[in-house]
Amino acid sequence: MGWHYQARRRTDHGEQYYEVVAVYGRLLRSGDGVTPMGDTKAALIADLEMMLADVKHYRTVIDTIRAVDIGSRSITGPRQRRTT
Repeated sequence: MGWHYQARRRTDHGEQYYEVVAVYGRLLRSGDGVTPMGDTKAALIADLEMMLADVKHYRTVIDTIRAVDIGSRSITGPRQRRTT
């Protein structure tokens, strides 16, 4: 299995949303959602269709942004797991 796209469900301070992310094998390789692109309109449409096909095929990645208290500081970081 090579590069593919998956939907990622994120919860950030109680707000939930979905985005498309690039994945290599089973490893999430992008911190942010990906932007479809192409050097022509047809190439852009092909990229969007590939993303849509992958998102329909692969499981959703769950990513929860959580705050961790360290003394008087608060650090926010992602926690990821896969779901069906």
